[in-house]
Amino acid sequence: MNILLAPTHYMLDGVSGGSEYGWAYHIVESLSSYTDVRLFVLTGIVKGDKDFRPNVTVVRLDHGQVLNLTSAYSLAFIARYYLAARRVLRQHHIDIIHHVLPFGYSYTFNPLPLLGHTRAIPFVVGPLQMPHTVASTEEKIYSQGNVQPREGIAHLLQEKAGIVLLQRGRSVLGYLSTRTLRSANYLIAVNEQARQLYASVAPRIPSVVIPPGVDGTRFSRGVSARQGGINVEILCVGWLIRRKGIDVVIDAVAHLVSQFPSLRLRIVGTGPQRVALEDLARRQGIAEHVFFEGAVANVAVADYYARADIFVSMSYSESFGQTVVEAMLAELPVVSAENVGSREIIEDGTTGFLVQAGNTEELIARLQILIANPRLRLEFGNQARQVAVRRYNWNTISQQYLDVYQQVLHKGSV
Repeated sequence: MNILLAPTHYMLDGVSGGSEYGWAYHIVESLSSYTDVRLFVLTGIVKGDKDFRPNVTVVRLDHGQVLNLTSAYSLAFIARYYLAARRVLRQHHIDIIHHVLPFGYSYTFNPLPLLGHTRAIPFVVGPLQMPHTVASTEEKIYSQGNVQPREGIAHLLQEKAGIVLLQRGRSVLGYLSTRTLRSANYLIAVNEQARQLYASVAPRIPSVVIPPGVDGTRFSRGVSARQGGINVEILCVGWLIRRKGIDVVIDAVAHLVSQFPSLRLRIVGTGPQRVALEDLARRQGIAEHVFFEGAVANVAVADYYARADIFVSMSYSESFGQTVVEAMLAELPVVSAENVGSREIIEDGTTGFLVQAGNTEELIARLQILIANPRLRLEFGNQARQVAVRRYNWNTISQQYLDVYQQVLHKGSV
């Protein structure tokens, strides 16, 4: 079975963790374990510490080490992977074309199912996600690692031109996005809410939920450090941006330290809100209880999960709760704001608690229960790990992708 992943993403990242770039990398890595599958992978750049298997052919469209992601780059990327795909198709027989990532409705489309003889090749789209319900300009400005803005007046003008083109062409892009989805043979979504959204756009196209996975070998149990006692540590992991609701967590800890004087909050991550959050902790009088760890290498993040007692995510909007799954694999009870990303991951009252986004009082109440009850923390954590191991391992997920491919081919051959 020859699969053309066009595109796979702007970047394949096998080092930095669980972003979309990490999902794309692990989709390739896990599918390549099937000896009867050959993958042709179209991407911008590759960041990894090992080579892919021999049945993977990677076509890099950008030979730099840094992904300078702009609106203009995003638009040009479509033309670049289309032309590269046509070259692959001239040289090899392809059974299925799979548009992996990125896909943003009214921002993204794929020419392959719309133009020329490639329309006859079975086409799959996904993993599709819900758009954020809460976002801000700081997320577009802020960047990390290998994703950096271009500098200089020429690149600034290019970016402004790209933004204008996107804005003026939104209706056209919306039409092309819809055509791309309706030309598919199968849609794959990360959760049920996303599946329903895209199924409403393309109601005649079969769709299925296949969540992203997490490398379970990286996140081990930290039970020995969680046998009780009063030194409870709460952990938050993520970008320090307004959408993540870290200020709500700091407010909650400020109310709890009088009852639990040894309580600690450890925050892993960096971002434009760090100074404001540090100032908030000082104003609340709990600076000695709050530890800002800054940006932490992916290989070291698991150590923070292993040392923590409770994981908290108060994000106002998440398309998928990647850090929630990581915490569950580390056998941590989770308290999370209810959003698209957490709703289908956390079993409220079994693996953790769901609370209303922005509701400090509700967060305080749930944390009080967990801080005061180490046995409940262990029970929740044990259940959480079992769920995460069963649902979010890449071996299971790659088999689900393979099942979709086989269904598409079988339907086409009937």
